[in-house]
Amino acid sequence: MTGRTIPERVIEINLDLKGHFETVAIEILGTWLHRGSLERYFIYKYERYLYQIVTHSEYFKFDEKLRKSVLRELRRIEVKEIFNIERDLLNRLPSQIECEIEAVERSQQRRQAIKIGMERAKQWGGHVGRPSGSTITDDDFLAKPSSVAILDAFARGLSIRATALAVGVSPATVQKVKAASSEKHTQHPF
Repeated sequence: MTGRTIPERVIEINLDLKGHFETVAIEILGTWLHRGSLERYFIYKYERYLYQIVTHSEYFKFDEKLRKSVLRELRRIEVKEIFNIERDLLNRLPSQIECEIEAVERSQQRRQAIKIGMERAKQWGGHVGRPSGSTITDDDFLAKPSSVAILDAFARGLSIRATALAVGVSPATVQKVKAASSEKHTQHPF
């Protein structure tokens, strides 16, 4: 198995073997792309035919009959389709889940940094929270698209949880809209 080109690997094999044999003749019997996963199986299956040459342990010694059998077996193995996740691994790219974990970690770090910043602002006597004068009126709050969708869900008789799920907001937001709506309907002009 090699990640190098065939000519590069042939030169390397030649150098490995020249120091141990009088003559070296290399004949390429076949090449099989994307079969690296078979190396362990091959070594396991043909372990008794491994031919150790000093420190080199990747060589095998087969008789002619076994050589033909091994080649026949290798030719029967279907082409391995490389999936995106495998391609990403080969290119050392992070997986989808790794990206999501990283995003969560960044979000947690950001939240922690904001919390520390707010605590420092409090210690230094600064204002923490929304700026003063930025209050939103009940009419503006109830006119927001999410509030309109919540009121529509209430009109259909959905519960607070079912409304939150249907609209895609938290139950606390649903309760705020419900309270603002109830408050608006109970107000009487004087």
